[in-house]
Amino acid sequence: MVLFQKRSVLSVGRSFWSCHNPPAGNSRREPKACGSSLLLTCFLLALFCLLSPLQTFADDEDIQRSPKPGWGNFDVVEQETERPTWQHILLWPVNRVADLLDVFRIDIGGGNAKGAVVRITEYGNIGYREIDPKSVRLGLFGRRAPYLVERSSEHGIGPSYTMSHERTQCPGEVGIGIDLYVGAYGGICVDELADFVLGIFFLDFKDDDIR
Repeated sequence: MVLFQKRSVLSVGRSFWSCHNPPAGNSRREPKACGSSLLLTCFLLALFCLLSPLQTFADDEDIQRSPKPGWGNFDVVEQETERPTWQHILLWPVNRVADLLDVFRIDIGGGNAKGAVVRITEYGNIGYREIDPKSVRLGLFGRRAPYLVERSSEHGIGPSYTMSHERTQCPGEVGIGIDLYVGAYGGICVDELADFVLGIFFLDFKDDDIR
C-alpha cells in the first residue's frame, strides 16, 4: 500500500511537470490534455489522502493484536537490607526487655473517676468508668511513657465497647480495674507474652523488634 502511494505521487509529479514544462523544441501541450492531467492529479492526490489514514489505522490494529501481554505497572519495592548476625545478637537483650515491658499493663492513680472494667481481649471488654474531668495514672503502659492523664470515659460490652481515648489496649489484653476517686488496674497482654517467649529464640511474630 505504501509503495502504491509513492508511485502515485511520482506519477502525478511527472504528469504535472511534463504538462507545464514540455521538452525543448516542443510547444506547450494542448489545454485539453493539461486539463485532463490536472483532473488526474487531483484525483490521485485525493486518493492518496484517503488511503493514508486507512494505512495508519491498519497498523494500529496490528499493534493491538500483538500476542504478547503488556508489562503492566511498575511498582517500586523497597528492599530491606539484611543486618549482620552480630547486630542481631547485640540488640537481643534490648529487644527482650522491650518485649517484657509490652506484657504488663499495671497502673494506679487518682482523680474524679468512678466505675470498674473487666478486659478479656479487645473484643471482650465489659464495664463502665466515668471520668470527669480527669484522672492521673502512673504505671506500666507498654513501651509508652509511664504516666497518662485520662479525660474520657469508657463503657459498653463486647465489640461495641467504647474505649478510653488515652489508653491503648493490646489485642490479647486480660485484666481488671476499679475506680472510686482512687483507682488501680492490673492486666497482662497474652499476645505480647508469646512474643517475649518466642523472642528468646530470635522469633519476632509481632514484628516490633529494634533492627
